[in-house]
Amino acid sequence: VNNDGNENVLDVVALVNCVLTATCENCAGDMDSNLLYNVLDIVNLVNCVLAETCDGGGSRIDSATSAEFNVIGNEVTMTADGVVGGIQMTLSHGSDFALTLTDGGQFSNYLTEGNTTTLIIVNPENDNLFTTSGDFTIESVIVSDVTGSSKLSSSVNMLKDYSISAAYPNPFNPTTQMSLTLNTNVDVSVKVFNMNGQLVDVI
Repeated sequence: VNNDGNENVLDVVALVNCVLTATCENCAGDMDSNLLYNVLDIVNLVNCVLAETCDGGGSRIDSATSAEFNVIGNEVTMTADGVVGGIQMTLSHGSDFALTLTDGGQFSNYLTEGNTTTLIIVNPENDNLFTTSGDFTIESVIVSDVTGSSKLSSSVNMLKDYSISAAYPNPFNPTTQMSLTLNTNVDVSVKVFNMNGQLVDVI
């Protein structure tokens, strides 16, 4: 990618910057020869560098076939059924937005231009991907398995709306009821405190 005749981490960094800035044109990093430059090419190049061969051979058998991204509060997590090779995500947001990558993976970086941020994480090491300040929307996601293929199924769960009904009866002793309504399936922890601020129960 950097025209020095070798395939190494310098090429990976160059390709990541190329994808983030959308300045790729006739780049040697088009690993799948489809004239598109994204995280799939980066994962292919990483595998090429690690295996010291770019013949496309060799992969881990526990490669993911699906990945789910969950947005809860200011944190984005991932759940996958195997190893994910790379993630490229585009976010839209306001001017008060800030992002902190919590999973460095083998390589990670992001670029913010105006109200759009594009991030890349290669070979994420855990499920906690990043945290933010300010509201945002995930506009697009490209997920790669460990071979650089985009055949993974992926979904994004963003908790946008929720409501909590009034407690009934109120006042009450010893029980009451309320409803919590969400716009997506997600695990929820509800903490109940008494008037003295003491934790009474966790549901």
